Amino acid sequence: CLVGTDSISGSILCLKVCGLGQYPLSDVLCDDCAVGYYSATTDIFDCESCISGYSSDVGSDNCVACLSGYYSTVGSSCQPCVAGTYSTAANKCSCQY
Repeated sequence: CLVGTDSISGSILCLKVCGLGQYPLSDVLCDDCAVGYYSATTDIFDCESCISGYSSDVGSDNCVACLSGYYSTVGSSCQPCVAGTYSTAANKCSCQY
């Protein structure tokens, strides 16, 4: 691979080494991780999903807990509890009735 690119073991494709919160699209392009996904290192080839109860903004290098009154499922944004439901603690994967 050329300088600034890397490959997965056994792969013939070289991809750009990207910054935190990004993943490679090709040997010259990177894109930001989507909401609910993150990249904490520069040596990965795809973003990782946040676990339930956590989320991230676009281009994040970590996940943060959803606040009380909100919830999230794997790889999604924090959503407010719907009318008639609640969440009294942070980092919840659902709201209660």
